[in-house]
Amino acid sequence: MDIFEKKENNIANVVLSMNKVSKTNIDSVANEVCRSVLDGNEYAITTYIKAKALEEISSSIQSKIKQYAIDEAEKHGSESNIFGCGVSVKSTANKYDYSDCEEWVSLNNQIKELTERKKAIEKQMVLAMSYSEMVDEDGVVVVPATLEKSGSTTIAIKIPK
Repeated sequence: MDIFEKKENNIANVVLSMNKVSKTNIDSVANEVCRSVLDGNEYAITTYIKAKALEEISSSIQSKIKQYAIDEAEKHGSESNIFGCGVSVKSTANKYDYSDCEEWVSLNNQIKELTERKKAIEKQMVLAMSYSEMVDEDGVVVVPATLEKSGSTTIAIKIPK
């Protein structure tokens, strides 16, 4: 099932006209799309790119109408149920500026310096993994890092402007 192709009686069209939104409904549509790919009816890469586009569309819509949605939600009371979803308006945490406090600035600078030193040590330890023994410029043996978890493979999609 092509998630952008408009077909009559296509479940992808139902997604946008649902009267009730639920994780079950969303999973059902996602499973239908995945099944279409696994059955060989759609290409995985093009479907993945289209899903990424849907994510971008969703994010853009949300950022552009967020304040309007907040205004409407406030009219419904502190907590309400719209399209089967619990809706409530919440405040985000305040952000503070501590830069007028000399002690805080001093501690923050120390933390930044220690973080930079830590990253340099980590870089050396990773490099030391490639050698039977590695010595730094002061003649100190660098203990190699141990692999805690292997990285995985992912795919990056860059949507042009």
